[in-house]
Amino acid sequence: MSINKNKPHLLILPEDDANRQIINGFIQNLNVNNRAIQILPIADGWKKTVDKFTNDHIKAMRQYPQRNILLIIAFSSLMKYKIICVYLRPSAFNYYCLYLT
Repeated sequence: MSINKNKPHLLILPEDDANRQIINGFIQNLNVNNRAIQILPIADGWKKTVDKFTNDHIKAMRQYPQRNILLIIAFSSLMKYKIICVYLRPSAFNYYCLYLT
């Protein structure tokens, strides 16, 4: 089932398969509206994740004001922590990062 672009929804862009598996576990929770969440194909690397977001998704986020996107990037090879960043609105350039140890 696909998401309704005119209602609040969340696109999730995982960096790698490990992050995709975490997302799948999360959306299988009974309290999550999985009809409002879409997991995008794996981007294969943190730089490609950011590039894919900026090149493919910002314009669509402006077109659909109810759209939010979650970039899941694990900088485990570069840092001690995993970082999950949520980019909310391109017009406000708001984002939040959650640091996991």
